[in-house]
Amino acid sequence: MSQEALPRPNILRAIWVSQTVRFWFLHLLALLAGVVIPLLFIGRGAASILVPLIGAMAAVVLLSSKPEQRAEIWRGGTLSWAIVAMLSIMLPSVIVSIKPGFSLAIWLQLAGLLLLTACLPVFLTERRDAFDWTLRALLVMSLIGAAIAVISIFIWPPLLGLVRPVDTPSAYHSALRLKSYGAVMPCLAPVLLWAGFRFGRAWRAVAIAAVVLGGLVVYGVDNRAALGGYAGAAGFVLIALLLRHVSLVLRFVILMPLLAAVGAVGIWVVTHLPAMPYDGSQPMRIPTWLIDSHRQVIWGFVLDRALERPWLGWGLSTANFMPGADDPVPIIGQTFVPLHPHNWVLQIFCEAGIFGLVSVAGVVLLFLRWLYRSAASGHAASWAALGLSGAFFVSSLANFAIWQGWWQSVFAILMAVALAGTRAVLRGR
Repeated sequence: MSQEALPRPNILRAIWVSQTVRFWFLHLLALLAGVVIPLLFIGRGAASILVPLIGAMAAVVLLSSKPEQRAEIWRGGTLSWAIVAMLSIMLPSVIVSIKPGFSLAIWLQLAGLLLLTACLPVFLTERRDAFDWTLRALLVMSLIGAAIAVISIFIWPPLLGLVRPVDTPSAYHSALRLKSYGAVMPCLAPVLLWAGFRFGRAWRAVAIAAVVLGGLVVYGVDNRAALGGYAGAAGFVLIALLLRHVSLVLRFVILMPLLAAVGAVGIWVVTHLPAMPYDGSQPMRIPTWLIDSHRQVIWGFVLDRALERPWLGWGLSTANFMPGADDPVPIIGQTFVPLHPHNWVLQIFCEAGIFGLVSVAGVVLLFLRWLYRSAASGHAASWAALGLSGAFFVSSLANFAIWQGWWQSVFAILMAVALAGTRAVLRGR
């Protein structure tokens, strides 16, 4: 055989097979995956720096993996193809966007985080001790972060200034700075409880303490959307428990009225939003103790603009660039869309059109069905994933922009950790 015919050595894989390099690389990846979300008490910059680093490290592992390991990431099936279809359906919204370059960046971010969520469970469970690092780091950092937040809000406000910039040390400014961190607490809670009870003994106490302190953070920052997140987490798990041991007919009997009630509430909210153009004289038809006046006006404006371009929308993450979005609201004073619409359903409808909204809803429902089946099979981590899904999607009905990278990362990383837990059980670890 001639020298030219000899196969070229894979240098990356040759280095990677070194057990020492592989061991520490996987453990560093596991450690970062565990600390990145609870570390958000220092600010959203934690996610903007560490999540891309985690993604880059995951890409290195993916490129150096064997074909059979890559096959574990792409399993095909209805859910996988639905995700591909969703991303494809959203591409026309990128093309017709009023900010096409910006919308393309959001589309790529979504695709990258979906890929990361699929890859991480495989890589985190390649070594059991590495995955244990992830869970222990998640528990410890969550306890530390929640404790610092609680102390900064209720006891000694200057503490927060030691870990992030704060203009004026006070309980008010601490609560203001930590409001987004409060939104993370209901997402963390189900994963923390599962991880703590998985290890048992002292780790249960750590998990319970972190969840209790997280509740105090939510109370201190007065984040009502986060309270909805706790309700969503509990609701998703309770519904799944209720459906677990009943017949198919009874499931239908239970789910149909529930879905009808959710639909009725949605229709009631939409039909009672302020009519546009809003001049400040119209009384609010939804109680302001339930939904504040400004948020009602935001939703009314976004819905009105969405109906102008109902099929493909205005482009991903462009709601605050729409005509009139920057105008001040009469009497209220703030703009019609300050940064984002504060509701993921209205935001996707407005920015990706009805086709985008239907495709996203389809993927979410298929994913929830898969999680339910996994949980019903006895996988405790899947119950945590269901709780996380309830916390994220319910709180996002009145919370941050669904496209914000740090907020998507909360769901993507924590879901990857929960899915890794299910995978570890399937592999007997």
